[in-house]
Amino acid sequence: MTSATTALLASKDLVGLLDSEPKLQLIDVREPDEFADWRIPGARNIPLGQLAQRHDEVDANARVVVICAKGSRAEQGAQILCEAGISNEVLEGGMGAWASTYDEVEGAFAGATVVQLRRRGKGCLSYVIGAGARAIVIDPSLDVERYLEV
Repeated sequence: MTSATTALLASKDLVGLLDSEPKLQLIDVREPDEFADWRIPGARNIPLGQLAQRHDEVDANARVVVICAKGSRAEQGAQILCEAGISNEVLEGGMGAWASTYDEVEGAFAGATVVQLRRRGKGCLSYVIGAGARAIVIDPSLDVERYLEV
């Protein structure tokens, strides 16, 4: 058996994996009520207290990302999976970090540039529409710095 490893994965990197990694397996080790309240689409809930007994439900041939609220339970879960021979990554900062993760889509329309900002963790969309030195923001979140960067 090969030696299993664990690493940290930034939430911005998870965005790309969700769109490109067909064998991605998200294992959320939070309690079922936490998972029911809010989760990343496609994630599977195996609570930390059950993971040692249920690790065989995790596909060792997939890219595995372990998730919790802030990261500490995911690190414990990652260790359990490593001991079972399953390499994995821990979502750095957990769902807290996921909540503030954005990605952008940009297009040009009728002389204006439109940038759609998606806050993936919350399902929120905002738009920055600009032409020349002027821009307008539609449906912004409280993260003003993000819009100033765009």
